[in-house]
Amino acid sequence: MGHVNLRLDDDGTLRRIPLALRFGDTGPALPSLSVVASRLGAGLGPDALSLIYGETLILEDRRIPLTRDNSAVLNYFGPSGTIPTWSIAQVEAADLAGRVVKTHLSGHLRKRCRQKIDK
Repeated sequence: MGHVNLRLDDDGTLRRIPLALRFGDTGPALPSLSVVASRLGAGLGPDALSLIYGETLILEDRRIPLTRDNSAVLNYFGPSGTIPTWSIAQVEAADLAGRVVKTHLSGHLRKRCRQKIDK
């Protein structure tokens, strides 16, 4: 299970993404859905993921620096639209072959997705 929670800056731009939400001041943390998907996609178990609150998210040998609220700063690779996005409604409306997603992916990722979808 993972959370989906985005906080836009005052100008409406997404610059940070919370990678873990903490329950209370000392409670457990719930990782973001993207972190859980990355872990599962890499074939890693739950023990491969650890969090140092407000400092670092560790996924096996990768370390992601975090802000005090467990967010990661996003590094965009181009102007708006460079990275395709889909709403939950678009994904839900996709046919069972995942065509909404499959038609927009490219290169190595498209090949990996196609292999998983076609199985």
